[in-house]
Amino acid sequence: MWAGQGTGRICIVCDAAITASEVEHEIIDGPATVWAHSTCYQIWLRESTANERANVMDGTDYLADLCEVVRQRFVMGTLFVLPNDRSWLGLGVSDICAVCNKPIFAAESSHEVAGVRRAHAHLVCYRAWQLESREERSSAEFHDDS
Repeated sequence: MWAGQGTGRICIVCDAAITASEVEHEIIDGPATVWAHSTCYQIWLRESTANERANVMDGTDYLADLCEVVRQRFVMGTLFVLPNDRSWLGLGVSDICAVCNKPIFAAESSHEVAGVRRAHAHLVCYRAWQLESREERSSAEFHDDS
């Protein structure tokens, strides 16, 4: 996901043009690229997160299971909390996933964490890591304000 000055593209959320005076988010997800106003992107992200948390795959909540793995690894200190939501999406790098410790094959898409130590994760593993990191950061901010 990248953000910058609007280029007149149509927002995926509200179907209105994103003008040069507005912030435009470019979201690349696999082969598709879409654009959204900054406010629309925040709404889309919040709703997508809620939907993913509620989504059930094959009778088991795979994302919820991965979120639990991430929480446990945070507690054990074997996985760091992502300091932000920045990452690069690309083809696998023949690396080990930072979340599930399984190989990421060259033909798979994966996320590379941006701005911190080098780490890669499968798409769904990164999503769980991202969700739980947001919760941890939010919780830390709440406790700092108290």
